[in-house]
Amino acid sequence: MRIDHFWNTEILPLRSIDSLVLIVSHGGVISFLQQYLMGHDYSIHESFIGDSKEARNYEVKNCSITEITLGEGGPGKFMRIGDADHVVGALGSMYSKQLENSIG
Repeated sequence: MRIDHFWNTEILPLRSIDSLVLIVSHGGVISFLQQYLMGHDYSIHESFIGDSKEARNYEVKNCSITEITLGEGGPGKFMRIGDADHVVGALGSMYSKQLENSIG
C-alpha cells in the first residue's frame, strides 16, 4: 500500500525533530489517509466527538484542511478534519452551496 509506505518512511521519522509538514493532495487521498490512520489507533480531538461519544467518518471537502498531530512514539490525533471554513469565509455564501457538494 503506497500510503503506508509514504507515512512510515516520510512522515513518522519527522517525530524526532520539531517540524511542521504540509501535505497538499486531492480530497480522496486525504480521506484514504484518514481511514488508514484511524485503523492505526489515531484518535480524534474531543471537539469532533458528539453526544454518542463515538467518532464518525468525516467528509473531506475540496480545499479543506485536515490537521494531524503526531504522537511521540505512538499514534497521533486529528485536530481538524475537512475544515473548509476559510473558503466559505473568503468567498461567502455564494460558494458555500458549491462546497456542500464537493466531497473528495
